[in-house]
Amino acid sequence: MSDPELYRLHSVIPENFKTAYGQYDIVDFVLPFEMRAIQLNTIRIIADLDTSLNGADINTLESYFLNGHAGAHSVIDTITTNTMLGQLENFVNYPRYVAMKSSAEKDPNQLLQSSSVCELKSPLAKYTNITLRGEQSSSLNASAIRANASTEICNFSLKPDFCLNSARAVGGGMPLVSHTKSGNIRVSIRLARNEDVLWGSSTTTTNNNYSLKNLHLTFVSRPDNNVPSAINMETKTSLKQSLQSDMANVQAVVPAVCKSVSCSFQPQDREHTTLYDNLQQYRLPNLSQLQFIWNDSTNTMITYIIKNQPETMERYLNSFNYIGMNSANPVALNSNNGYGVGLDFGEYVDLSKQKFQIQINTTIGSEVITGYGNFIAYLYFHGIITF
Repeated sequence: MSDPELYRLHSVIPENFKTAYGQYDIVDFVLPFEMRAIQLNTIRIIADLDTSLNGADINTLESYFLNGHAGAHSVIDTITTNTMLGQLENFVNYPRYVAMKSSAEKDPNQLLQSSSVCELKSPLAKYTNITLRGEQSSSLNASAIRANASTEICNFSLKPDFCLNSARAVGGGMPLVSHTKSGNIRVSIRLARNEDVLWGSSTTTTNNNYSLKNLHLTFVSRPDNNVPSAINMETKTSLKQSLQSDMANVQAVVPAVCKSVSCSFQPQDREHTTLYDNLQQYRLPNLSQLQFIWNDSTNTMITYIIKNQPETMERYLNSFNYIGMNSANPVALNSNNGYGVGLDFGEYVDLSKQKFQIQINTTIGSEVITGYGNFIAYLYFHGIITF
C-alpha cells in the first residue's frame, strides 16, 4: 500500500476571503507546505462563474460570450508570484497571451477535449454563451430552456499559464521546490474589468458584470526529499505600445533574460469595449516588413528582417518554444484565424541593459480602414529563471 504522505493535495482559499469577487479585485493566495516540497506544474484555480446583465435573465440573451481560446482565463488580468526570495514573475495582460498560445497550438477539435472544456474554452462563441447560462432544464426545447432560470451557475477549473506551471527540473525528474528554499509562496491575482471578459451585442444594452464564487486554489506537495538541485521556470514579461504610423518603431527595455518575443495586435478603438472581443488577434494592414534589433550575448548588434507572410507566421510560431518544447503549428493557427508576429532569438539574451526594437512597416497611418484607428501592440517576452 502506498504512503498517502507521498502525495498531498492542498486546497487554499484567498487570504482576503469574500463570498464573491468581481472586476479589479485583488485575490491573494498563500501556499503553505511546511516541511514538504511543492510539486510545480500542479497549480489550478477553481471557482463558480456567475454572470449578470443588469438583472436581466441571461437565458434570454444569445449574444453574450467569452473568448473561446482564453475561456475562464479571461477573468485574470494580472498574476504575480512571490517567494521569500522576492518576486518571480509579474504577468500583466495575461489572458491575451493565453488566447494567442491556444490559437497557435490547438485546433478546434482539441478545444472540445476535457482539458479545455473544464477551462470554459470552446471552438465556437455560441458554445461559450450556452456555458455561461449554467446548468439548464433537461428540456430539449430551446424556448423552454430560455424560459427557465439556470439551476446551477457554471464553474471552471483552470491551470494558469504562469511560472509555477512552466517548470522543468534541471537534469530531469519531478519539478519540486523545497519549502526551506521558497518559504510560503504568494500568488496574487488582479481580476479583469467586465468589458474585457464578456462581449457581444447583448452586453451593449445592459450593465454586464461577472463574479467569482467559491474561489480556491489547489496544488500538490511531496515529501521534502529527492528535490532536484535546480529548477528552470519560464516567465513572461508583457509590454503594450501604440502603433500610429506606417513605419512604427517599438522600443523596450525588458527587465529579464529572454529567449523570444511573441506579439499580437488590436485596433485601439476596440480595446475595453463590450461589443467586440477584447482578446481577438487582428491582422496588421498590409504588413510589408518587420525588423527586430537587439544585441546578442557578445554585445554584437543583431538585425533580423522579415519581408514575407510565410516567414512572418513561421517565426511567430517558433517564438512559443518553451525550454525546448513547442506545440504551435500552422494548421491550428490558420483554423483558428490566429495572427501575430514574433521571433526566437536562438539564445538567451539579457534585455535589461539594452533597448530591444521592432520596426513595423504597414499602412496604419496612410490608409483609412473602416472602423479601425491606431493599433495596439502587445509584446510578450519569454524569459527564464533558475530556482
